[in-house]
Amino acid sequence: MSRGPAPTPSYLQLLKGNPSKRPLNDREPRPAKGAVSPPGWLVELDVPVPEIASLKTAELRDLARRLDIARASRMKRGDLVQAIVDSSEGDRLRFWGRLQEQLVKMGVMTEADGTALALLCDNLATYIECRRVLIADGLTYDFTTKAGVEMPVQRPEVGIGNAALTNAMRLMDRFGLNPAYRTKLKVEAEREADGLDALRARGSNAAG
Repeated sequence: MSRGPAPTPSYLQLLKGNPSKRPLNDREPRPAKGAVSPPGWLVELDVPVPEIASLKTAELRDLARRLDIARASRMKRGDLVQAIVDSSEGDRLRFWGRLQEQLVKMGVMTEADGTALALLCDNLATYIECRRVLIADGLTYDFTTKAGVEMPVQRPEVGIGNAALTNAMRLMDRFGLNPAYRTKLKVEAEREADGLDALRARGSNAAG
């Protein structure tokens, strides 16, 4: 049995003018706002250098030079691997940087949102990866049945990409990044005051 849609956070209800007029949760947890570092698993997924730990030290130094890493020739192997990881950035970390900057400006990014944002970035990157495959190889491939009949079959990247995009759109809704959802928000041009109390005060003034 479906539980229905997830409850809307209080700050988003206030930005929408609390159209339901239901009492808001005064004890809702309020994590500190601001930017956070991406979780380690997202960084590991995003490093566009396959199996760097298995490379020989000379190969690592050559790769480090191509990444313009300073003092690579003097680094120990462990430091060299870490420097390569830190200097590598793929779609996931690019999405992380761009989206987090937007969310911080919107005033909705908190220290508790890192995992949700990482999942959003991972799904967006997965969708892009699937699109690259489909653009290069086409939506279908030829499959030969046991009877020897050739027939076009949809590539698995179609379904994988669509599922990732669906997940990403749901997560974007939760952050207020859906354009249709954002039109319902009533955001002031300047935010001199911060936090739920300031939003509640603006809602009270509008009601008065």
